[in-house]
Amino acid sequence: MLRAADGYLLIDCGYAGNEQRFLLKLKRLGLEPSSVRYLLLTHHHSDHCGLLPYLLSLNPQIRIIMNEKCAAYLEAGRNVHPAAERYASGTLSAAMQLYGLAGGKAADTFSPYFRRAGDIILSEQHDVLPDFIGIPGRFLHTPGHTKGSISLIVGEDAFVGDAARNILKLAGAPYEPILYYDKEACHDSWRRILSTGAKRIHPAHGKSFPAVYLERYV
Repeated sequence: MLRAADGYLLIDCGYAGNEQRFLLKLKRLGLEPSSVRYLLLTHHHSDHCGLLPYLLSLNPQIRIIMNEKCAAYLEAGRNVHPAAERYASGTLSAAMQLYGLAGGKAADTFSPYFRRAGDIILSEQHDVLPDFIGIPGRFLHTPGHTKGSISLIVGEDAFVGDAARNILKLAGAPYEPILYYDKEACHDSWRRILSTGAKRIHPAHGKSFPAVYLERYV
């Protein structure tokens, strides 16, 4: 959650079904749903966009910020899986299979969303947050996990969604997304992030970490 000129910018919103958890987190921050003026979607997967209909039911004025590809994928109402998509390591693949056998299963679908007039749709070349938002940040197109993935750079902080991870590192392929369709594109995205001078990486999964950790792998 980042402070904007007229409220807050929320980065991603989690799975459908986590409504009460989301409201509790807002309450702990001393905020209400009406405080959220912008929602930045780093990509279209259900664990990042599933709560979107619920948020809009509470606050229809929220403006969605997303990549053109993400906007198209949201209309399909499901996670798009490229043919080349794979787990970053064999250990991760085995771990996720065990998770499925144990009854765990991530939702692969979500309520379709169709862009509205007030939404902010980014092209791959559009890299600056509009001035009226009040956050001096820029966007990067950071594919690898999905073709529509974006990251937000604010000063020395990089909010990268699933372009990097900080969980399950013992399963191999440290910091790489659990799933990617193009490993080299993922590493190119890391180089792009590092080239901004970012010092701190804030992934969607796991705690933030020093950007220098990525330099070891690119």
